[in-house]
Amino acid sequence: MSTRNQTSLPRLLTALVVVALLLPAVAFAGHDEKIEYKFVGFGTNPDFYGIHLQDEIAGDSLLVFQVGTPTPIASYPLEGTSLSKALKSAEIAPYALTDKGITGETAEQGYTLVGKTFGAQFQLSLKMGAEEGTLGYVAVVSDPTRTEYAAIKVKSVHWTKDGTRVVVILNQKLGGEWPMDSDTLAAYSLAAPAPAPAP
Repeated sequence: MSTRNQTSLPRLLTALVVVALLLPAVAFAGHDEKIEYKFVGFGTNPDFYGIHLQDEIAGDSLLVFQVGTPTPIASYPLEGTSLSKALKSAEIAPYALTDKGITGETAEQGYTLVGKTFGAQFQLSLKMGAEEGTLGYVAVVSDPTRTEYAAIKVKSVHWTKDGTRVVVILNQKLGGEWPMDSDTLAAYSLAAPAPAPAP
């Protein structure tokens, strides 16, 4: 991998990391709940990003989030229309959610997002070589008795091309008497990478 676009992990984490998490107020599973998220794109302002919500109960919607804000700032129902038409609607078009960014756990700048479970928390970190820095934590959903916790994994990772924003879609599955299969969002704004030194 070329080092031209790489930046040091310590420098990247020097600025305050802004986190936006979509979590229930109490991390209990809803009975037979199934929610799926699909990344749509970053806006012209990369603090904004679009998510296609597929909800068995509420139906499909296009949601716009801002990094640092845990609830959608705009939405458009997809019942009876297409995603492409929704993107052109008066509610959504101003955000210009056309930048697909870079998909994958590793950003073009050379650092990789990794996840580890620690009890009732799932830690998200950036790693470059032997260096690793924590981004934040996602609560792991449990049954109401907190005796069983969901299996959680990173489903997809979406970076801006400059590596300063990342949207993470995670999936949580719980069986037993409280079956659930739902996605969770985490979004981070990172320090701007320093210019790479001349070769």
